[in-house]
Amino acid sequence: MKSNFRDTIVAPQRYVGLSVDYPHLRAETKHTPCKNDVGSGRLQFQVNYQGQKESLFAEQALAAYFNKLKFIM
Repeated sequence: MKSNFRDTIVAPQRYVGLSVDYPHLRAETKHTPCKNDVGSGRLQFQVNYQGQKESLFAEQALAAYFNKLKFIM
């Protein structure tokens, strides 16, 4: 199994529904291994997903996580 820690979004469920004016957002994203950006008023994670560079919102990252779990189980 191939793994890339720099493109790992840790606990995407923590960021669902948060806006950029949330006071503790910067403190929480400081510890994520992937790059993040504030685009269109919401947090976006910049990752390499299925061989392509993608910018994912927290909801999209969580959906990809659930999709992966579906195939594991």
